[in-house]
Amino acid sequence: MGGPGGPNIRFNMGGGGGGFPGGGGFPGGGGGRQQEQQGDLYGDGDGGDDPSGVAVVSPDDLPPRDRKPTLVEFYTPWCGHCRSLAPKWKKVAGALKGSGIRVAALNCDDHKETCAKFGVKGYPTIKAFVSGRVVDFGGEERTARSIRDWGVSLVENAEKGREGNSASVASVPSEKALAANLLSRCGGGGGGGSKKGAAKNTKGVSWDVCVLLLSEKPEPPTLLRTLALQFDGRVAFGFAGKGAKDLVKKFNLGVANGSSADPSSSKKKAAAASSPSSPLPAIVAFCNGDLQPAATFGGRMRPDAIESWVYGFAGGRKCASLVKVDAATDLSRLRVPQLKAALAARGGRCAECVEKGDYVRALRDLIVAGGSKAEL
Repeated sequence: MGGPGGPNIRFNMGGGGGGFPGGGGFPGGGGGRQQEQQGDLYGDGDGGDDPSGVAVVSPDDLPPRDRKPTLVEFYTPWCGHCRSLAPKWKKVAGALKGSGIRVAALNCDDHKETCAKFGVKGYPTIKAFVSGRVVDFGGEERTARSIRDWGVSLVENAEKGREGNSASVASVPSEKALAANLLSRCGGGGGGGSKKGAAKNTKGVSWDVCVLLLSEKPEPPTLLRTLALQFDGRVAFGFAGKGAKDLVKKFNLGVANGSSADPSSSKKKAAAASSPSSPLPAIVAFCNGDLQPAATFGGRMRPDAIESWVYGFAGGRKCASLVKVDAATDLSRLRVPQLKAALAARGGRCAECVEKGDYVRALRDLIVAGGSKAEL
């Protein structure tokens, strides 16, 4: 299920998943109903998700309301081909555990109408729900590797195919690129009126937050691409590989706990003490296009933990509370939630404000008056 503030969906956050509309199934399913008594193929025996990471879903879960890229196997417990695929499907869930892609299964015996709705004509049928599309698995081989690679390729192609908007991961090789390539997507107009303090919001995401992954690796991981698709239009994501170390210094991210050195000898212990481990990977959030980080992720680099942290910026309220305004700020660039938050931060209220222009005038009057508490 989603993190705090996210959609309430009964999903196991660990694994990934996917499926394709129509096609991809074995006609008739095979095996016959004589295997019906062997029990379901997935689950924990108590109505929950499978221990392997396969999410047991219901009709309300499709298409995924949280927009997480999801692979779905449509199956029946009595189908022989489904029973053959089950151990492979569980391997797919394990292989995609760190990708953010959900791997799920829907029992068509229990949910015949939903399976018919998605064009399932045989069992098992594999479909993927990615970026608002339903895609059929077209591979001839149903191996765990081929299904895993297919799911990853769908996410990567969907993200790369949307270059330039909030669903694509921005490349941030330097501080200059940070402002131009990433912060321009979440520039809500803050920054105290300074031209250097905030990026202009040209492709604005609704939560006014940009999330940057700094890493020593050359390419963004599948997880970052998955998050970019899931939070499309709400959060912008960027990746710093080559220039990450310079940005770490600029933002004073510090050193990660622990050491990569092997302390099996006194020499190695001394090396570990004198050479602290790299602070990378690190994740930083920026609000309203400001170059000063608003928050740094401090949890374990797991999809569910990162997703929950991102949901902490839901609705733009957190970033709105951090908007910096002064007499030089173009208040017309701010959104209504930001204007309200800026008013509240100065102790002002505007009981009669209805339109955006009302809030702009109220905040401008309060700034001119010196920011003292006022009933507007």
